[in-house]
Amino acid sequence: MLIFTVVLVYRYCYVTQLTFYTIMQAKSGTLRKRKNRAMKKTHGFLKRSQTAGGRKTLLSRRRKGRKSLTV
Repeated sequence: MLIFTVVLVYRYCYVTQLTFYTIMQAKSGTLRKRKNRAMKKTHGFLKRSQTAGGRKTLLSRRRKGRKSLTV
């Protein structure tokens, strides 16, 4: 399913092609379901506390008073 839209920018006419998936992405905000395990392995507390930069991030979030330090 293809939908063509015309966009007028600086007096030039551009035709853009939108597929069904890009329209659904615009409606729902995302196409993929997030994977919690992979997200925690990348952005979780244990991963943050292993590196110097991650510890700095945790420290700054503690100082700011964030309710959750990590994902």
